[in-house]
Amino acid sequence: MDELYREYLLDHYKNPHNKGEIKNADIHQHDINISCGDEVEIYVKLDEKNHDTIKNIKFEGRGCVICMASTSILTDEVIGKKLSDIHKMDTDDLLKIIGLKLTPARIKCAMLPLVTIKKGVIEYESKKISNEKPKI
Repeated sequence: MDELYREYLLDHYKNPHNKGEIKNADIHQHDINISCGDEVEIYVKLDEKNHDTIKNIKFEGRGCVICMASTSILTDEVIGKKLSDIHKMDTDDLLKIIGLKLTPARIKCAMLPLVTIKKGVIEYESKKISNEKPKI
């Protein structure tokens, strides 16, 4: 990893974007990487008119430089995206966004925020569908 990119990651680690929590978040999800202890909690507020678009996203967490920097970079990237865009994102997309080539063990660190957001979206959509079903 070249020095310039190392500084970019360290800056996101030391000065993370979108750090904090959102009261009354539409999506709230917590996850942990049990193999290393990285931990991420994601808060998402959806657009009031179009409940399929991310209006705001915040996170809390603790972990290694790669995990926390990846979370900061990813949260910048997904603001304004549709939930369907989140479903389509995969490891390759995330690695392009953060600009890293990682070993398999470190990929888990980088992927934790995306996995957490995806779990939150799935849970939100499941609740939304169950609330829309007519009661018999």
